[in-house]
Amino acid sequence: MDRRKTGDEYLKMIQACEEWLRQGKTGNVTHALGKVNTAQVPREMRLALAQIARRADLFHFGLKVLRPLMPEESSRTVGLAKDEEIAEYGVLLQLIGSLTEAFRYFNMVSPQKTPKVLLYKAFCHFTRWEYSQAKPLLGAYIEAKGLTDYELLIGKVNYASCLVSTKADNAAPFLQEIIKTSQEKNYHRLNANALEMLSQISIAIGEYQHARNLLDQAAQVLSQSVAADAFYIEKWKAVAKALESGDCSDLIAFRETAFKNSQWESVRESDLYIMRVTKDESLFRFLYAGTPYPEYRKRILEHSDPRWAAPQTFELGTAGPELDLVLGRYDGREVLKPGQRPQLLLLGLFSDFYRPRKMATLFSDIFPDQAFGILSSPNRVYQAVSRTRELIEEAKIPLSIHEDEGNYRFQLAGEMRVKIEVENHMVSREDFLLRRLENEFRGREFSAREARSALDLPATSFHRLLSWGIDQGRLSKVGIGAKVRYHITHLVKENKSA
Repeated sequence: MDRRKTGDEYLKMIQACEEWLRQGKTGNVTHALGKVNTAQVPREMRLALAQIARRADLFHFGLKVLRPLMPEESSRTVGLAKDEEIAEYGVLLQLIGSLTEAFRYFNMVSPQKTPKVLLYKAFCHFTRWEYSQAKPLLGAYIEAKGLTDYELLIGKVNYASCLVSTKADNAAPFLQEIIKTSQEKNYHRLNANALEMLSQISIAIGEYQHARNLLDQAAQVLSQSVAADAFYIEKWKAVAKALESGDCSDLIAFRETAFKNSQWESVRESDLYIMRVTKDESLFRFLYAGTPYPEYRKRILEHSDPRWAAPQTFELGTAGPELDLVLGRYDGREVLKPGQRPQLLLLGLFSDFYRPRKMATLFSDIFPDQAFGILSSPNRVYQAVSRTRELIEEAKIPLSIHEDEGNYRFQLAGEMRVKIEVENHMVSREDFLLRRLENEFRGREFSAREARSALDLPATSFHRLLSWGIDQGRLSKVGIGAKVRYHITHLVKENKSA
């Protein structure tokens, strides 16, 4: 049996990992942490080790290190978590796609004691393009006491991104201040970020040459340091060229690069500007239907032809039998039970045509009322994916589910069409069943016997559905005794309880 490491040995390992990260040797970090028994990590080393794991993209390892400290798991031998530890745990949850859980932990942390939690909350909103919601959080962060000069400027750069996104009048002068300060302090990456955002303002008002000059300055700044941000400079150069000349060739090439590098939001943004330049209504419909973020859908509408209507339903694929995700039918046959895990899983996968579903996000799709557990939840997702693949194979649906490092996406593997309800990807089981009745009777009144036969439900489940529908105002009941009839009165667009 291996002996337990001492605190000094953990400290030396953490210092070695710090050096490897600075040198870009993340493989060494992965190898070193792979030998660590997380149950034996000393209390005082857990936060530093989790932070190393986060920087090396070993998010699940970081969660396992911090999990015993969290309020639900804490014990006398480990001790209660400190604010900074809870905040770090929330960041790791955000990075694996569990945003609801991340917010739950962030809300346990005092912003006065740990201001960076405001920054972390804002990052959660950024992942959903919610810049309006992030703005007040970042405004409070840059007013917090005790920040270093660098931490303050990071906050200001992120706050500036909110100003640019929301088209605030003070965005340009605010960025000019950041550019001046970052130049003085030799913060090259932040300086380039600010120049890039200033170019976005120029692009928005049609000053394309000025935008190119700013982007050239940003590229020159980044040439002095190692940074991945040059990728985004190329993006905005391609956008400026497309909008000015109508030539999308550079933008299409950038899209291909973004796809190869799994930069999914850049792929989405490329399609947005290609749609705008080419006036491609079919791309508009694809982009709108395949984007689950309400704030980004507003952005799509702002850039689209005002004569185009936002689709309420969308059909992916052009030929072959139809898979109706809401009704759970393929080629007219029921293949997915309403509200059960395979249907919820597919609804989650098809909610975004661009970004693969992270495991924790998919867990929330399948188990919407349950918290993600780092030890138990991954296996539950594996089981749900396995069962869904079995159903797909049994029904001979030319559809596959691909997994890559915990990220899941769909792929049409033959001729078929997938019908998607654009405004409502995730609804309750009762909603699914009532939609089945609506599709079956198409406005006609029906008896309880007819409805139960159409749904093929046990008597107890069926009567529970009737009671729920009447209580929610979705079903109306006419007549008494043996002559009672029902009809559907209202089907809401979204599940208000979600």
